[in-house]
Amino acid sequence: MEDDLHSARFKKNFAVGLSTMTVSFFITLGLLQHFELSYLYPFQGLSVVIISLLAAAILREKLTPRLFYGAASISAGVVLVSLS
Repeated sequence: MEDDLHSARFKKNFAVGLSTMTVSFFITLGLLQHFELSYLYPFQGLSVVIISLLAAAILREKLTPRLFYGAASISAGVVLVSLS
């Protein structure tokens, strides 16, 4: 495990992940200046679907029907809560 933490591949993936989260944070802050949270929050529910698809494309994760049902349930729940 210790060798994996010091490998070049891990460091590269960690840096890319951290950079992506930082960019996402600043984009969200910028959008919050222009739109209301009640409008933007449903789009956060779509992040589950987007992350699943990117994990399959980049990390070659296996997409199962159970994953699709879970992602759809989470997204639908976020949309329903935002409508109330």
